[in-house]
This record gives sequence, C-alpha cells and structure tokens, in this order.
Amino acid sequence: MGDQDHTLRRFLTTLSPRPYVRAAAWDSAQRRWANRYPTTADLHGLRGDRPVAMHLFPEDAGEGTRIWAFDLDASVRREHAEHQAHRLYELLTAAGLPAVPVRSGPTGGHHIWTACEEPIPLPVLQRLIRTFRALKEHDPDSPHSLSTLDTTPWLNLRTGALRPPGAAHRLGGHAVLQEHSLDEALQALAGGGPLRALTRLTDELEEIAGDSPSVRPARAVARAVVSGRPLPPSITGADPAAVPHRRIVADGSDAKPRLAGRRLALTAAGREALSTAPHPTADHSAHAWRALVALALARCTFSDVLTLLYDSKASPGLEYFRSYRSARGRAARSAAETEALLSRQWELAVERAARLPFGGTGRDDDPAPEVTAAVNALLERMEKAGPARWSQPAGPADEAVLHCLALLALVSGSLTIDLDVRRGALLTGFSAQTVNVAIRDRLIPDGWLHEVRPSDFIKRRARTLALGTGSDTSDNAPQHTHRALLRRLGTRVKEAASELWSRLGHHLHRTFQAVGREGSTIAEVGTRTGYSRRTTLRHLGILRDQGLALFVGEVCRRTGRGVDRARDAPVPERALVYEVDRSVAAWWRGELAWLRAPRAAKTRRRATGRDGAADLTATRYPRTALGRPDHARAWLLSALALLNRPAQGGSGQGWRRVPVCPRAARLRALTEFSPIYAEQLSA
Repeated sequence: MGDQDHTLRRFLTTLSPRPYVRAAAWDSAQRRWANRYPTTADLHGLRGDRPVAMHLFPEDAGEGTRIWAFDLDASVRREHAEHQAHRLYELLTAAGLPAVPVRSGPTGGHHIWTACEEPIPLPVLQRLIRTFRALKEHDPDSPHSLSTLDTTPWLNLRTGALRPPGAAHRLGGHAVLQEHSLDEALQALAGGGPLRALTRLTDELEEIAGDSPSVRPARAVARAVVSGRPLPPSITGADPAAVPHRRIVADGSDAKPRLAGRRLALTAAGREALSTAPHPTADHSAHAWRALVALALARCTFSDVLTLLYDSKASPGLEYFRSYRSARGRAARSAAETEALLSRQWELAVERAARLPFGGTGRDDDPAPEVTAAVNALLERMEKAGPARWSQPAGPADEAVLHCLALLALVSGSLTIDLDVRRGALLTGFSAQTVNVAIRDRLIPDGWLHEVRPSDFIKRRARTLALGTGSDTSDNAPQHTHRALLRRLGTRVKEAASELWSRLGHHLHRTFQAVGREGSTIAEVGTRTGYSRRTTLRHLGILRDQGLALFVGEVCRRTGRGVDRARDAPVPERALVYEVDRSVAAWWRGELAWLRAPRAAKTRRRATGRDGAADLTATRYPRTALGRPDHARAWLLSALALLNRPAQGGSGQGWRRVPVCPRAARLRALTEFSPIYAEQLSA
C-alpha cells in the first residue's frame, strides 16, 4: 500500500498537467467506491484507497498535451485486451515513442502511457483519435483491430482522464507498472519521444484504418468554449465553423444560456422523451439527452428545466439527473451533484440545439442511442457468459435468437420487438419450434429477454420482447457505433440463416465464425468456441470439405467463399414452407370468426376444392369424417394454391414471395412437411 501510494504521488506530481485529479464517489449502498468521478482532489491531499484519475489535458486546451494514454478494457475478452495491448506496445516502440504498460487492476485491463517532447498540436491529436476509433471498429479477429480500446477519456478536453500507476481500483488492487520501475517510467515519459514519430505513426495507422489524409483531409479543431470550458467534438464536430449556430443563443435571467425567442411548445418526440421513463435496461443518459435537447429547442430556460427536474411525475425522462445506476438499481444523487450535472448538460444541449438544422431531431448520427447502448450491453453480457454457455447443445439456438433480436432492435430503432417465430426462424436458420422454445424456456427465464406482451393468435399479434442486459455489465466496456453494430450483426445473421447449417449442424457455424477472415490457430478457435480440440478438428474438416475453410498445420483460415457457395449448399425452401403456414393460420382464423359469428351474419361458403382456391378463407375449412378440423389437408390445399399462384404483375413468371428454385424442389419440400398427402402432391 505504501509503495503504491508513493508511486501514485510521484507520478502525479511529475506528469499531471493539472494540480488536481478526479476522485471517485462513494457508493453507500454497496459500501465501496463507485465507477464515477464527480469531484476533484488536490494532488497533495490524496487518500491511497480512493480511486483517482489523472487528467490527460491541461486546463487551457489550446496548449495541447504531452502525455497520452490508451485504455484497453478486458471486460469483454481478456485475451483480446492482452493481445491488443502487446500490439500497441510494439507499435509505439517501433515508432520511437516511449511505451509504459500498466496493469489497470484485478479485471485484467491494460493502460499504456506514452509522451512527446513537445505538446501535441490539436490537429494531430484529432487525426490520432479518429484513426484509433476507426481501428476500434475493425473485426475483433483482425490483426489490426483495437476493439477493446476505450476512447471515452479522449472525447472531452475538460473531463478526459485515466487512472495513473499506483491508483486504487474500485474492485480492489491498484494500477501496477508491468515492465518499468517508477524511475524508469518517469524518465521515459518526462523526456518523451519526437513529435514527428507520433505524426509518422498516425500516417501509417490511417492507411491501415482506411482513413488516409489523401482521401479524407484532417481539419484543425478550434473548439467552442462555454463558461470557460471547451465543448466536446460531439457538439462542435471536427470544425465549429463547418456547423455554425443556426439559432441565436442568449443568456436567460438565471445567467444560463438559452435559445433566443418566445417559448415554443414541445414537439411530439420531445413530449414523448420527457414523459416516458426509460426502460431499466436502457441508456438513461441518452434518453435524458434527447429530452434536454427538445427542451432547449422549445426555448426553455435552465430554471424551467430545473423546476421540471424536481417534479419526477412531470419529467420521468430526466431520471438520469436524479439518480445513477448501481448494482441494486438506481441510487439517488445528491442535490449538489444533480444541479452540477444538469448545468453542464444544459449548456451542451443549448449548443447542440443551436447547431441543429431546422426540423432536426437532436439525435445526432445515431438514430436511436438508447437502442445502440442496449445492444452493446447485451453483446457484452453474451461475451462475459463465456464460450461454455453457447457451446451447449442448445447454445447456438440461444445465441442466434439473441443476435437476431439485437439486429431487429437496431433496424427498428426500438427497445421492444414484435417477433413472429417463423420470422425468427428465417433469420436464425432454426425451426420455428426451436426459436419458440429458446425464447420461452431459456432466454426469458434466464433474463436475456423480457416478455412485454404475449402473442395472440386471434388478433394476429406476435410476442413482444425487450432486450435484457442483467447487472453484470461494465461502465467502461467498449461501445460500438450503430453503424458498426449493424454491419457486424447483419453479417452474422445472414450467415446463420443459411439452410446449410440445418444439414451440417449449427455448432459448425460457430466454428466457422471463430475461424475469422485473417486466420487463426486451431487452439484459438477452440478457445473462442468452447469446443474440444477433437470437435474443433472435426468441424474444420467438414468446413474444408465444403470449400469454406482450409488449414495447414495448426493454422486455419476461411477460403473467401460464401456460405451460399458451399459444396452442399441447399436450395432455400424454408420461406415457401412458412408462407404455407401463414396461409393455413389465416384460413383457420377465418374459420373461427365464422363459427363465432351470429347465425344471421353468417354467409354461405362454398366447399373446398381439391386444387386449392385462390382465396381459401372464403371456403370451408377441411374436416375429417368425424367433423374435426383437418389441418393436414388444409396445409396441402394451401400449398397447392401457393404453387399455382402466379407472381404479382400478371406475367405468370416466378412466384410471389417464393424463393427462386425449381418447382420439383418446392414440391419435395412440401412432401416432407405433409407426408400424409405426399401421393396427392405428386399426382
């Protein structure tokens, strides 16, 4: 304890750009330090057991910073953080820059500190941040990926900070120097490396990230300042002049900024954001931000918002300012912390509202930040569950359903999703029954999903679900953007939906995903999937026979051939089968409605023909000799009606909503699902 306290004090007094640090808050409910740093502490009055974070930027942002640090979070995949920290260390060392690796605490995260001889100009710093954020979005299996990098400390010149060596961790332990003594670390960082080395490294990484200056020139950052504090790039963009104020900002009677002009009514979206309490698993901060921007656009004053804030019934959407997330749910903030947080966020909201185009929504580049945050949290929890959870017999089905729902949430922009099990089956590659059992018997009871509303056959209403994140996610987990998540999940769901895995086994798909496009060793594939070496080798052998993978010795990689071009790739027939299922369901609903109708309202119906009528709902539902519903025959007649129905447009070519495949293949699919009448189908 004494050694770490000595390390912390010497590191801060030698290198800190400010005479104070950010200090963690105490969570009285959990009786431990929280992962929040709302206050500051003088460098000479620090407590050794209290987590603190050193500012990366000086108080005057125009001076630039000499010290720079990278935070690689291990809450998702510890082996990725370890590998990427080693790669980053090698990059800095090869460029001629000092690299001081630090073990951040008991969770396995890594910090790497570096420095330049002179302050880093803001244009170079902006290029560096943009480049590393691009590398963060690369496929985690790519050799150039920095997917575990947390760029949050870089995005705000005023508050950006990181725990220095010797600082306590909220879960126990301290940040510990790994390869340097304290004197060696201070000497390396105090001297720093040449600025041209950092510039050259940025040039090289821009090429790797596909963000070359020749394609996308870097622009100088001249940040706007409010109340003596710089605004983050999320408000001003790369260049404040590129997005000027479109509305006039004035000072209100409370000395706080507001948009000039008379008070306006809130928009419908603003009323919804303000009057709707965010889902417990949603991002409260993003939800409150939407409400705050809407209030700013309505030309409210800070006093108006403060009055609303203290009326929780009138402003459930502002809950983020009244409480913070803890392990036991939301915990109340102090009045001083609430007003300080709201004051700063209000300034940012006014600046954002002033820059929005007329008619803008205030949602920035992300159409649904709360959904993006929920999907990030769900994927993080899935990673933390470990490969053993998804390598179980039913694991691939559970994993595929969660990926499918996460993708639907991103596409719809909603935290609740209406999922028809047949639609889920088409997106996951599993049968409708398997999807239903996975949701009903495992994912909902285990807290992965929440059932908002059950399905209703009569009203043709599918089950409504909400994503669940549990309480085992980390505030510092890497957050992927909306676009990156769409790309990642879209590729995964598209591959999983192939009917190839229904023949070969869905566990094989997990191995195929783990191989990656850049290549992996057999041991790495087994670690990612949770399968034994024997099972992994068997899977790789099948993938090689299908032309999807190859391996030499211990190294395997994909061939680049798509799943639809595998040797035994089946003709897609499942969509046709589910089209028949829906037709039968509609027919049966019509039958039930006719049976329940008053005698006077019943219309005369003609008998069901053998060849299937164009509109089956207008005919009698098939019955057995005992008068019971004959669902098998109804399925047969619906199938025949579908096969005989031409495409829309009257050309007679193709089939409406039916995959392009030979008629014989469609008939074979139908005989598999209706064995009782197979001879009639082939007649």
